Amino acid sequence: MMIQKIKNNVEYTLAVVLFFLTFFVYFSTMAPTVSFWDTGEFIATSHILGVPHPPGSPLFLLIGKLFSLFPISSDIAFRINIFSPIISAATISLLFLICNQFIERLNNYTTDNSILKFGSSFVASLTFAFTHSHWFNAVETEVYALSGFMTALVVYLILLWSKNRHKKHHIIYLMMIVYLMGLATGIHLLNLLTIPFIALIIYFSINKFSMKTFFVTTFLAFFVFLLIQNGIIKGLPQLVLQQWFYALLILICGLVYGAYLSIKNEKTVLAIISTSILLLMIGYSTYFTIFIRSSQNPAIDENNPETIEEAISYLNRDQYGAVSFLPRKFDDLPSKIAVVGKPEYKNLEFSNKQNYDYATYKLSDQMTFLWSYQISKMYLRYFLWQFAGKGSTDDSVFVASAKTSIPGGLVSPFGASKKQDGVDWSQFGLPLALIVGLYGLYFHFRKNQYDAFSLLVLFIMTGIAIVFYLNQDNPQPRERDYSYVGSFMTFSIWIAIGIFGFIRKINDTFLEKSFKLPASYFMITMFLAFIPIRMLLANYHEHDRTGNYIAWDMAYNMLQTCKPNAILFTNGDNDIFPIMVFAGSRRHKKRC
Repeated sequence: MMIQKIKNNVEYTLAVVLFFLTFFVYFSTMAPTVSFWDTGEFIATSHILGVPHPPGSPLFLLIGKLFSLFPISSDIAFRINIFSPIISAATISLLFLICNQFIERLNNYTTDNSILKFGSSFVASLTFAFTHSHWFNAVETEVYALSGFMTALVVYLILLWSKNRHKKHHIIYLMMIVYLMGLATGIHLLNLLTIPFIALIIYFSINKFSMKTFFVTTFLAFFVFLLIQNGIIKGLPQLVLQQWFYALLILICGLVYGAYLSIKNEKTVLAIISTSILLLMIGYSTYFTIFIRSSQNPAIDENNPETIEEAISYLNRDQYGAVSFLPRKFDDLPSKIAVVGKPEYKNLEFSNKQNYDYATYKLSDQMTFLWSYQISKMYLRYFLWQFAGKGSTDDSVFVASAKTSIPGGLVSPFGASKKQDGVDWSQFGLPLALIVGLYGLYFHFRKNQYDAFSLLVLFIMTGIAIVFYLNQDNPQPRERDYSYVGSFMTFSIWIAIGIFGFIRKINDTFLEKSFKLPASYFMITMFLAFIPIRMLLANYHEHDRTGNYIAWDMAYNMLQTCKPNAILFTNGDNDIFPIMVFAGSRRHKKRC
């Protein structure tokens, strides 16, 4: 018992060390003020509790408002920005604990491997910490840092439930997961993609595998997803629209009473279901913030969702258009701009032009586009950025790699044009993180195929499944790598397992018992130096935003051209969002 307590103390101490280490790196490279794209909008709407673009992210706005009140800087953007380094560093600590849990669950794992476990997880967590996309999100105000943390938290909690499922208090972990999923709807919907993974961990923890029970579990996971997505997120506003607020009040009272009776009469299943629905609704209730604030007409009130109909349209993201799995979009048929230059379209309405063009393409053409653009360029390229390297494919550009310069011609484009960022296989020297992670995937299936399959499902759901769902056009206005950070974090777990499996294989095959411990220390140190530290050095310059005031200066200069109460016409997100930061400024509030 004492030994186990010491090991637990070491584990949590290392998690704290990881937090402060990564926070220092993120804070030292954090944007000092507003950046381009959505950061200006989130900073401004957090500061004044305004209404941003759908679906709103109300919980994120409330947290941003809290940080805007801290008197740590005269720049409101700096105050809100600092939340991202904090929550991103916390994500790395959680990832360390998650990696430890998965390593402990490997077959033939013994407590003698604790040092190796901690070392492998430490290296893998730092590896993810210095990947391009996570680091990018960690130094600016965006929802993705907090969304990644919530995803890591529910993964860790379900592993804790599995570990403690024979104890009386085990149900607490499940209730916490349900509540966090409700809260996460007020940030980003990435958290819902963990539902299949959670269902599989529960299934493999309490059942022996059979095709019948496996398909039942799959169906239940799909049902829970639809319950949250369509029954709660979309269904509750529709209920209010049809029956007004009295129906919602009756539903809540019925659930409370049902939960009370179920708990009193020890009806465990009914108690879990009714309590879970209540917790989801409580978490989801942060959306009242959006509608209450919209009725107050703040300076930023996008879509003006004051009525039930407008609120439903806002929550359903109607302004972005419908999402479809088929047909796939085409690079010569953008779905959001008019189609021109083809005489056969001359007498067709725009919607008919789309249908006509889709009909002219065979399924094989659609699958070619799916692979070459949507998967290869818009996912695999991003994935390889993290673990192999990111670089320009323009031959005239030299790619910085630590202290050496490597010609851009060595970079693989992966579907990109010659002037877009491709995959620089030599940015980190060798793509060791990728190699070790792939070995970890193989090793995981050998040592615990059920956990490996569950993790593979999580990897797919937070990666390729998003590709299928988004059905992105070509071209996109910006890189979309931030959408897949959950997938990159999942792969980092396999890096931990790969390091653990490799070192243990070397120790068991070539070394005597007296040499295993010092050899493990040496190999962990080598992995630390050649993977995360190498990535830190290679990526630092690109992610260091110290002194970057370009967006702020541009917004300031544009406002200086305006007379009081002027009408300013802007050109998209990167013009208007930085200007939004000045919406609450006394100096500029009368400019436009």
